[in-house]
Amino acid sequence: MDRRFTGSIRRWFIKIDETNQRAIATINGIDTMVPFTWGVCSTCDGRGSHVNPSIDCNGFTSDDPDDIQDYISGCYNIPCNECRGRRVVPTPTEYQKEIQEDLDDRYETERMYAAERRMGA
Repeated sequence: MDRRFTGSIRRWFIKIDETNQRAIATINGIDTMVPFTWGVCSTCDGRGSHVNPSIDCNGFTSDDPDDIQDYISGCYNIPCNECRGRRVVPTPTEYQKEIQEDLDDRYETERMYAAERRMGA
């Protein structure tokens, strides 16, 4: 469960109003207006892109020097799966605990689904 694959799971809001820095998030089953600030994306560390996880998720093992140079040069980079290349993400200023619990639940569910797929389910 590489962070680059879980970018969409970490999306804590349903709808966002960038002008007023407010987002709608479901808190305890109720759609709630949540204020936010912009923070540096933790998936790409503010670069806006990262290596395509399909390329190196299980390790990069090419013996071809050209492939290695392409990898190092960023040839295999894609826009960040979390910030979509913007380099920043909305960070809630209220309800952080509730939002984090929801994100943890979603992550755990996705982790279980991935394990089931590996077992052939």
